[in-house]
Formats: sequence, C-alpha cells, structure tokens
Amino acid sequence: MRELGEYLKQMRVAKGLSIEDIAEATKISVEYIVALEEGNFDILPAEIYVRGFIKSYGELLGADLDDLFSRYEAAKPKPKARRIFSGAPKEPPPYEPPIKKQKVGKKRVIPRRISITPGRIIGLIVLILIIVVAVKLIMGKKPAAGPPVTNINDVV
Repeated sequence: MRELGEYLKQMRVAKGLSIEDIAEATKISVEYIVALEEGNFDILPAEIYVRGFIKSYGELLGADLDDLFSRYEAAKPKPKARRIFSGAPKEPPPYEPPIKKQKVGKKRVIPRRISITPGRIIGLIVLILIIVVAVKLIMGKKPAAGPPVTNINDVV
C-alpha cells in the first residue's frame, strides 16, 4: 500500500492541495487520508470503506481509478491463512438447559373486559331508579315559608 500512498501523495502535492483540502472535498477524515498515504492499514476501517476512500480521493485528483485499484490490490495485506486442526474431533459439551429469565419490575396489567349479564343490567336499572327518586324528593320539597310579602299599595 506504500506505493499507492506515495502515488496519491505525489498527485495531491502536484495539484497543490493539502490533506485538509482533500478531507474537506471528499468528507474523508484527515486521519484516514494520512493512513492511506502512509500505507498504514491498522488505522483504516473495513476494505469496503477503503475502496470508497480511494475512489473519492482518485476522482478528486483526476487519477485513473483502475490503476489505483490495481495498486491497492497489489499492496493490501493478504488475509492470514486459517489454521486447520486435523486432530480428533472434540466431544461436544454437555447439555445445559437454558436459564430462565427472571422478571424484574411490575407485572404488565392487562385490562379485563366487564361482561354484561342480565343481573348487572337489572342492578343498573334499579340504581338509576333510586337516583331518580332521590332527586325528585330533594327537588320536590318547597322552601320554608318566610315572612308574608306586603304589597306597596296596601301600605299607603
């Protein structure tokens, strides 16, 4: 990747651009641009992002993208070979039943639906009748008689 980084840096310097100019134009962080130019893979994110960075950087500089990607392929670190174990197969671990989750906090209250039965309907009707009778009794009482009212014409 060192070759790719040096190539990008040479093109950037030839165009008279600073790392900050590249970062602002491509929206790539300065840290990643420096890592690209130095060939430091440890700082760079996943390969898909690195390819995007190279594309944006190359388009800004007017570079041949195929050339940049071929340089990248030649320079990127090779994946480490997987170690294959050829020994006897391991015995599977003993079965352990799953641990039950303990509920914490309040139980969720599910509202119950009130069932309408004939007994409840009759009770409701009786309650309404009692309220109506009580209101009639209270409203039916006349206020206590006060002193008699005298007409003005009778006084003169």
